[in-house]
Amino acid sequence: MSLCVVAAPCRAESGPALPDSVLRRDVCFLTDSLHTGGRVTGTVLSQGAISYIHRAFKNAGLWSRVQSFACGGKVGHNVIAVTPGYFKKYIVVGAYLDGIGTIDGTYYPGADSNASGVACMLGIARNLARKCKGDTGIVFVAFDGHRADLSGSRSFVEKYLPGRRIT
Repeated sequence: MSLCVVAAPCRAESGPALPDSVLRRDVCFLTDSLHTGGRVTGTVLSQGAISYIHRAFKNAGLWSRVQSFACGGKVGHNVIAVTPGYFKKYIVVGAYLDGIGTIDGTYYPGADSNASGVACMLGIARNLARKCKGDTGIVFVAFDGHRADLSGSRSFVEKYLPGRRIT
């Protein structure tokens, strides 16, 4: 699971915690075989997860877009969201959205790989998106292509962070 907890740069005031039911709803949707089919990169059913994440970011008040990239003869899609405003620095919080899907007739819903990580990232986005102040913003990325040689994260770095020092 890819998860980074960020609090200090955003100076978030304490408030009500995100209800467990919201996180549970995210994991349930992302592991639902009818809506997301295991989130295999480049498949029609993975589009359900991509749309869900994109909509969740927008509903949290973030600027959101989908980055498409070539991925082993298929097209993968990262979902990228940024806290509104202009900042000197950004912290990147990411989680892989793709899963295994079905192998030899057995469905692998991918709760641990990585629907739970995406749900946690969405929870952080919902709580911090509108609270960032100062000089540090947050970029949230749901990476596709984990099972395809990390092609989603490579594509993100090549397009948005070329030649930059990443810590």
